[in-house]
Amino acid sequence: MTSGYFMWLIILWVVPIPIAISQGRVKDRAGLAYGLFLGWIGVIILAFLPPRKGDKFVECPFCKEPIRRDALVCAHCQREVRPHRQEGHSDRTALPPAP
Repeated sequence: MTSGYFMWLIILWVVPIPIAISQGRVKDRAGLAYGLFLGWIGVIILAFLPPRKGDKFVECPFCKEPIRRDALVCAHCQREVRPHRQEGHSDRTALPPAP
């Protein structure tokens, strides 16, 4: 009788975790959390969620392949690119005026 409960535990709770993880990687979501806490419901939710518009990647201006936003050299064409800044954020600190 206990082996039956153990089998249902695996089917209902353990099996959805790797499925949710793989769906989460494709859609840039936290698949482990969906699978671990929600089980099959989390897998269904991930199936219907759109891929997140990632701000991690931008298009290379030379070869048009996706590269990381902070990349200095394109991994595909090996050309030097300027890193993109996020809108609304400045990397410079305010300096006092020169005397």
